[in-house]
Amino acid sequence: MLKAEPVTVERLPPAIRDKVYSQDGRFAVYAYPNFDAADISMGLKFMEETAKYTEGVEGLQSDDALFVGETTVYALMYKLMQSEAPTVLAMALVLIAVIVVAQIRSLSRTLWTLAPLLLGMLWLVGLMAAAGVRFTLFNIPILPAILGIGVDNGVYLTDRIRHMRHEAGGIAHALGETGAAIGAATATTAMGFGAFCIADSGGLRGIGVLAVFGIGIAAVTAILVLPSVAAIAARRKR
Repeated sequence: MLKAEPVTVERLPPAIRDKVYSQDGRFAVYAYPNFDAADISMGLKFMEETAKYTEGVEGLQSDDALFVGETTVYALMYKLMQSEAPTVLAMALVLIAVIVVAQIRSLSRTLWTLAPLLLGMLWLVGLMAAAGVRFTLFNIPILPAILGIGVDNGVYLTDRIRHMRHEAGGIAHALGETGAAIGAATATTAMGFGAFCIADSGGLRGIGVLAVFGIGIAAVTAILVLPSVAAIAARRKR
């Protein structure tokens, strides 16, 4: 026993060897990660590490071998989504802007309407960093929905301010009426997505947290930014 030779696949007991050998004589290596497969950052590191296992194997190219499994699938899907997400989000934002322009029929008011939404997305990234929330394979698809829901706040509030800006206290009145409606609508929508936050699935929880953060911040930025900009513009005209 003290003179045991190195263990090779051929020297394994038949009961073990039969589990890794295929009928054509090839064999597989099973590597099980010791972390949650939903942790994409660890999944990417797992892919990098397992890719080194096949380096130097005669007759095997680096692209011919890939460790497959739940972890690898999630990581590959995340890499694919990471490369396509900017294009998808840009297309969603362009389509939203086109619809807003068609409704408002003014480029300047469209930019004014979209400004809080874009600012809210920046605040969302900062809040996620502060709260330790990450973009994952599951919650990234909710971003276009946040854009679509969040732009409503700017459309309603901009239109109300535009119709009441010439009245005494019109901006404050518009904020009081429309702002309250925006707050109520945001609360009900956030509660709907917030139900995901208590799910056992980490993916559903991630969707719920990101949706609540995004929808809430979109409402806050609209209520804070649009009346302030309108008030500053009104003072300059005087």
